[in-house]
Amino acid sequence: MNGETLVPGDVFNDIKGKDITIILDMGDGISWTINGKDITSDNVGDIDFGVEIGTNTIPVEIINKVFGERYTMQLSLAYEGEFGLTAVLSFKLDSKNAGLYANLFYYNVNSGELEFICADEIDADGTVRLTFTHASDYAIVIDRKPLDGSLDTDTEQNTDNSGDDDTQKAPATGDDVWNPLW
Repeated sequence: MNGETLVPGDVFNDIKGKDITIILDMGDGISWTINGKDITSDNVGDIDFGVEIGTNTIPVEIINKVFGERYTMQLSLAYEGEFGLTAVLSFKLDSKNAGLYANLFYYNVNSGELEFICADEIDADGTVRLTFTHASDYAIVIDRKPLDGSLDTDTEQNTDNSGDDDTQKAPATGDDVWNPLW
């Protein structure tokens, strides 16, 4: 993209419904992948795919209320609102997080709540791929499993009936898997 972040809507309208994939290399190891079959809008407008990782736009009290002491990072997308398509954002975390999950939460400004969007297992090289349909502010939580409950295998094995499992506890201080490096 050579420093540009704005993609004209005509690009998406031309590939809509076709099995054509475009990859937008944003630089710094960040890319967006869009397939023409994942375009849902009849007429997609220009989209600014600018990404800022490491923002602090979500109030810390909301982050702490939901995630406690867990490692979180925030990201903000330049565009506002629905894309009219599904786009996959790829970027790298530290490879020491391989095998863990990056859980993406949307910050709903109207309700003041964080809503689970998706999770992706972090690759051996630290790459994570997260799916977006709209732009906003987001929190990413690194954990041992998806936080939507889809791999809730500990529930049956938990015999203390406390309802507590590893995904609900804060990581131990100094536990380096919780501190991904860019």
